[in-house]
Amino acid sequence: MAEALAAWHMRTIGFRDAEVTQAGVDGGLDVVAAEGAAQVKHYSTSPVGSPAVQQLRGAAIGHQWALFYALSGFTTSAVAFADSASVALLRYTESGDVTPVNAVASHLTERRAANTPSTPNHFQLDQEAAKISQQYVEELAGQFLTSAEKAIEAVRPWGGTHPLASAVMAETDNVQALLSQVNGNRVSVDDIIRVGEQILVARNRLLGISARLGASGD
Repeated sequence: MAEALAAWHMRTIGFRDAEVTQAGVDGGLDVVAAEGAAQVKHYSTSPVGSPAVQQLRGAAIGHQWALFYALSGFTTSAVAFADSASVALLRYTESGDVTPVNAVASHLTERRAANTPSTPNHFQLDQEAAKISQQYVEELAGQFLTSAEKAIEAVRPWGGTHPLASAVMAETDNVQALLSQVNGNRVSVDDIIRVGEQILVARNRLLGISARLGASGD
């Protein structure tokens, strides 16, 4: 039944021809499709380790995608290897819920479910784009915080009671909240760009506040 669940899930995310393999002739694969192959482990206690994920990568060498379904999840080392080898890790429950475990699985399920072209190369390109976008956001955030520090220093004599002081603190809190959405979280390139744009808008507002501070500083 676990293998049937994996085959059903693969079909829902675009592997239309996914079928459970016949016992004894699977070659280490439990579900196969033209563009993907999967292994299923129904362990109830211990998580799947990296050796099993490595074996799947070798067994699925002739397929574009390798997917691993596990009831008990995966070890940290298994996730690390899967990320480096573009293996999609998915965890399922006894009730039939299936969720992505690593970035590869999230990319695969989202793109194929949306009927968007997806290969391991697409995943690698998305990762590179996300890395560049993240660096862009960090640079914008650094520029904002530098401006914020100057503005906070300018309003310090008022002890935080001046309306402009409250505005500076509000903008700073807003940017910190935006950064928390992308730092350490699994987000898309679009989400990173959206946060960057919002930080840029906040910085422009802060520059306006700083200009007003200069005008009212006396």
